[in-house]
Amino acid sequence: MNAPEHHKRNRRLGLILCLLFAGLFAIVTAAIVTGSKAPKSVESVVGSLVVPVLGIIGVLLIIAAVVEIVIRVVRKT
Repeated sequence: MNAPEHHKRNRRLGLILCLLFAGLFAIVTAAIVTGSKAPKSVESVVGSLVVPVLGIIGVLLIIAAVVEIVIRVVRKT
């Protein structure tokens, strides 16, 4: 693929992700405003996924910070 095709594909992917995020945001906002409750099965699945997902995000952020520090130190020498 050449550069224009990559640009077109990236733009399409960005648009899809933006629409997905906007749709999820609208659904969650409507649920919060109306005070609707999720089924117990959904609550239990989300509850069991919160800690591992946050842990993975935290570990990735720490790794990214360490890699950034190492890259800066290597570039200075």
